[in-house]
Amino acid sequence: MIRKQLRVYQFTVCSNGVVNVNDGEITRSVRLDGADAARCSCGDDDCVHVRLVNEHPHIIREALVNSCDIVSVDGGNLIFEPSERGDRLVAFSDVSDWDGVTDALRKRGIGHGAVYHLPDF
Repeated sequence: MIRKQLRVYQFTVCSNGVVNVNDGEITRSVRLDGADAARCSCGDDDCVHVRLVNEHPHIIREALVNSCDIVSVDGGNLIFEPSERGDRLVAFSDVSDWDGVTDALRKRGIGHGAVYHLPDF
């Protein structure tokens, strides 16, 4: 009989939006790029930690809430990530009316195409 022990991963979202992934032995830090997990402290190009975070949108949402500015508009929320060149729209949340969100984007000089390309949490 062959027994294989499954790894259990624990996620912790820090106040700066970094997600720590612990496999019971070691903790790795995963940083977000917009609404996607992008970089891990392990340095692997094909990183299991990044894949795990991307498979759990509720963790990404919590990290975004902790590290980004959320602007309430008619129809939902716009999520902006601070950057060196100014705030960058990275996602939407709690959208009930896309027309209201599109109007808010136009008023801010952001193309309405973002509603087709950015995630909605």
